[in-house]
Amino acid sequence: MTYECSKCGEPKPSGEFHESPHKDRTRSVTSWCRECRSETYFKRRYPNSVCNICSRHRHLDKNNTCQKCNAQRGLRECNECREILPTELMFYGRKKVCKQCNPSQRRQTKKEILNEPRLTLEQRGMKLCVHCKEEKSKAAFAAKDICIQCEPAARRRRQDHHLRTKYGVTLEWYEKTLSGQDGGCAICKTNNPGAGKQYFCVDHDHETQKPRGLLCSRCNQGLGYFKDSVALLMVAVAYLNRFKK
Repeated sequence: MTYECSKCGEPKPSGEFHESPHKDRTRSVTSWCRECRSETYFKRRYPNSVCNICSRHRHLDKNNTCQKCNAQRGLRECNECREILPTELMFYGRKKVCKQCNPSQRRQTKKEILNEPRLTLEQRGMKLCVHCKEEKSKAAFAAKDICIQCEPAARRRRQDHHLRTKYGVTLEWYEKTLSGQDGGCAICKTNNPGAGKQYFCVDHDHETQKPRGLLCSRCNQGLGYFKDSVALLMVAVAYLNRFKK
């Protein structure tokens, strides 16, 4: 049985139409044929998908040619490797792929690969960097699992994690605060963090847990010994002034 498409006006068999969702109507198929519906969809969704041969909006291959024009020329696109090949080189299974990409052929290739002996990273003299996830030679590693190139970024990430988890501040806050203190301790102005440390101590209020500034190890311990008490510090100042000549 043939029906006329209301868009292109061509009479076509019922197989060229979609089944109508309205079962109670006299016409059991849609008013537009499959080709016109597909073209309208691609024209609305992909306005630049125009075939180089028929100039219609359709699904295109890498050569900007639709499947229908390829079929007229005896060609087809492999769904696996996306190569445009003659139809005699195609394997028409559940997945329309070429004979080279045939699943049975891939299984044989996979068997051969699995049977080949595989060398570990240790046997190849390589290591995997846990930061950039790249395989590199052992000479490119400064630490245990981090390469020399990733060491500065990994150190910053560790410091940022430490500041966030222990003091609730970020590395950006640390760098901004240190720059505001002229790169030194907020009390004694020294540039040496002390106690063999690379970074200054984050001084915080023990009651509110809010950070106050950056101190060297000696000043931070001194405030801790005086229990952050201004009264005790004033008594200590008066004591020193009493014996001062």
